Amino acid sequence: MNRVWGVVVIIFMVCCVFAAHFYFAAKEPIVSVVMSTYNRADKLKRVIESVLNQTFDNFEFIIINDGSTDGTREVLRSYQKRDKRIILVENKENRGLIYSLNRGLALARGKYIARIDDDDEMLTRRLGRQTEYMEQHPEAAVLCTGYYAYKNQESESGETVRRRVRIRCPSPAEQVYINLHFANGIAHSTTMLRRSFLEEKGLSYHADYKSAEDYKLWTDVVRNKGEIHCLKEPLTEYTRAGDNLSSFYRNMVSSSKQARMDILSDFFEHPEEIIKQSKCDVLKQMALLNASKKILDQNRLENEVNRNCPPDDQVTWKTVHPNWSDYLIFTDDGRSVYRFSQPKERASVISFNGNELVLKWGKWRQGRFICDRQKRECHLKGMKNGTK
Repeated sequence: MNRVWGVVVIIFMVCCVFAAHFYFAAKEPIVSVVMSTYNRADKLKRVIESVLNQTFDNFEFIIINDGSTDGTREVLRSYQKRDKRIILVENKENRGLIYSLNRGLALARGKYIARIDDDDEMLTRRLGRQTEYMEQHPEAAVLCTGYYAYKNQESESGETVRRRVRIRCPSPAEQVYINLHFANGIAHSTTMLRRSFLEEKGLSYHADYKSAEDYKLWTDVVRNKGEIHCLKEPLTEYTRAGDNLSSFYRNMVSSSKQARMDILSDFFEHPEEIIKQSKCDVLKQMALLNASKKILDQNRLENEVNRNCPPDDQVTWKTVHPNWSDYLIFTDDGRSVYRFSQPKERASVISFNGNELVLKWGKWRQGRFICDRQKRECHLKGMKNGTK
């Protein structure tokens, strides 16, 4: 009899252990959505409801209120009362996006971490599609997606019209790695990250890369042998509703330059000199060095050389602008030029007298370049508004 009771007790204990395991496993979210916000009381409804209305519902929504002084706190608390998946974190004072996002990463319990900014919006199937992909591709450390953005474009009548455009993300992973040597190209608000990879490699957002903290993180991921994958379908609506965009872009340009130099340092001892060169020149040098370093996919790298470097028999002018370095190609009639890497970016030739080349980009901007006719090189001297 005692033996029977002993067996019963053992079975009961085993059942309790399994029940407890499944209970606590069910409590752990698969995805942690992380968002920081500051003084956005009038704009939060759109982003919060886009997250809460996802077709995939096994997630926690970590929102860091970064010391807001308007009604943001009250808005967040009202949503928290309605949906227990919302975890509200309060910064006593405004600490900035990078500090807040790192708080979110530290608190995340999900297998995956999905980012969203407080001025963007998730399409309803986003978390489901990304989670499904990450489950099927354990080699992916980060998954970005396409997105919709709103851009000002000129209509046929000459009026400026705000249009919704679809933007794709780069792929495959080998191509992303190459691209990151020149620019970011990944929309932060579309990404999902594998938490175990970040923890294993000790990665988080870096405080010295303000407004380009994502670019720095992506370069850290690929330099730590992590793959960044892409779902090309648009799964996020992207806007930029910041109050001080000029400050944001100034910080982004400076920090992006540093992030780019970091990843170029895998190839070059003095990346600060390399970034002054054209994309074609940099690619050619990388292709030569990569043959022995074997950092990147050599075939893809050589294809990039072919795509970005004009043939030797094509007459070009190497041109340096504060925002780009490229080759300008004159049309047959000499009345306009276009950039080799971006043929759609054309400019009218206003004059080319002596060593001074004056170009008109679009309807308004005029650029004055000083050129060396022997070396066939031009450097921007000044930019001013023109007239129609």
